[in-house]
Parts: sequence; structure tokens; C-alpha cells
Amino acid sequence: MSNSCKCPYCGQKLTFLQCLEYFNKGKVHYVQCNNCERNIHPRKDPYSSHKGVYFGMLSVWLPGTICLYVFHTDFITACLVALPFIAVTLFLGIYIWYKNLYFE
Repeated sequence: MSNSCKCPYCGQKLTFLQCLEYFNKGKVHYVQCNNCERNIHPRKDPYSSHKGVYFGMLSVWLPGTICLYVFHTDFITACLVALPFIAVTLFLGIYIWYKNLYFE
């Protein structure tokens, strides 16, 4: 993982915003290196979207279900309890995606 988000030509580390630009526009979109001005794109998809959806739904469903059926709370309270789990899952997913992003 030492060359994560680095230009394969010059070795310059890309900014987080450049990597997010790829995340927003997809794998077909090229990112331009600030140092050597070459267009680069990711080698492969760094993070399976199916895994992201699965873990995202699990982070909402599991705490919500526990609050509703074990602690007998109302729906709003169960949603509020699930919010920290959603945030942790979101940040963990972005971190894993960022660390596994390699350009060619």
C-alpha cells in the first residue's frame, strides 16, 4: 500500500480532492497529475460497491433492530442510535477505498 494515490510516472502523491473527483465521476474519468500533467486513471475499482451497500445497510439495520426489539424504543430513537454507526461505517469505507486506490 505504499504507492496508494501516487502518480505512477513521477511518484507525486495526488491530493485527496483529486481522488474524490475519481470517486464522483467513475473509473472512466481521468485524473490529471499536478506535477507531470499526465492523465491517469485507477487500475481497478478499489472498493466493491456491493460490499459498501452491504455494510452500510448492516450498520443501519443492526443497531435499529436491537433498539426496537430488545430495548423497546420508538423509531426515532432507534434512528438516532444508528447514526454513530452509520458515520463510523462511512468513514471506514472511505478510508479503505482511499488506501486501496492505485493509478496506472
